[in-house]
Amino acid sequence: MKNLKQLRGKFSISMLSITILLIFSSFSESSPSDPKETQQINQSIPYLEDGMYLIVGAFQIGENAVKFAKTVKIKGKAPSIGRYKENSLYYVYAYKTLDDLEFAREKRTELRKNGQFYDAWILYVGIKLEDLLQKEEETPDIIAINQPKEIKTETVKNTEKENFIPPPPV
Repeated sequence: MKNLKQLRGKFSISMLSITILLIFSSFSESSPSDPKETQQINQSIPYLEDGMYLIVGAFQIGENAVKFAKTVKIKGKAPSIGRYKENSLYYVYAYKTLDDLEFAREKRTELRKNGQFYDAWILYVGIKLEDLLQKEEETPDIIAINQPKEIKTETVKNTEKENFIPPPPV
């Protein structure tokens, strides 16, 4: 009886160790096998140029960004990958625009409605959001067609003197 309990214990430990080895081997297959290959992948990813990028994923390892971009489809197309010089992260982006803030916001809203990209966001590279907002404010919505004629400065000065009321004494 005692030998049977010991045998069961040894068998369960060996089965547990085999299970752990199988799980560990499946994880090790997904890790980069060749450091040179990983370095080539990282060097082949271009740096992001100035513009606005609609980000759907950010990674510290370029190979992970490549794998993610291969598995994801946005309107039937694979997203692009770029590296940001400021923080050396690899970004997977769906859309890029140079200065169309409204377009970027519309596309972000579309992607967020899709459950897979609920956390999509806009990355501004070499562009300040304040500059884009000021540019939108500078464009007038209403254009005046009938503008008043220019008033002569002499007539304004005369009428100001006649209608001038001094302030009350203190």
